[in-house]
Amino acid sequence: MELGMNTKLRFLFDIQEMLQRWGFNPGEANAVNIAFGIFSFLLLAWLADIITRRIIIGVITRMVAKTRTLWDDILLEKNVLNKLSHLAPALVLWYSVGHVLAQYHVIMTITQKILSIYMSVVTVMAINAFLKGVNNIYRTLPASQGRSITGYTQIVQ
Repeated sequence: MELGMNTKLRFLFDIQEMLQRWGFNPGEANAVNIAFGIFSFLLLAWLADIITRRIIIGVITRMVAKTRTLWDDILLEKNVLNKLSHLAPALVLWYSVGHVLAQYHVIMTITQKILSIYMSVVTVMAINAFLKGVNNIYRTLPASQGRSITGYTQIVQ
């Protein structure tokens, strides 16, 4: 393994040395090591998804239900947080791909580009939901009577 490589994540790559001690040849040990790394980071991404969606958004939803303000209810109704929650597992995967697939630069780069595109699409979807929420919030204000901002929000979208 490279010296400067992921000292924080070294525990994921020690399996290769252990497998070689057990009699695996270096190629087999490396393949199992990469598979283990991919599995580990997929598990971490899944946990990030669970924590974000069920715990964090669940807590925020309960907090919003207790408030008297309308704007937070509207943003929650437009699923702004749900859309943003898709970023958590994608960020875990984007960051981890560089560690697990460091030996396979082309595959790593392609995977990171796909994840970057996915995160961009998710961000745009969240911004659109937010802007729709802002438009709905504006409609509840007395100042909105006779003045619409729909055209402005659509231009931004």
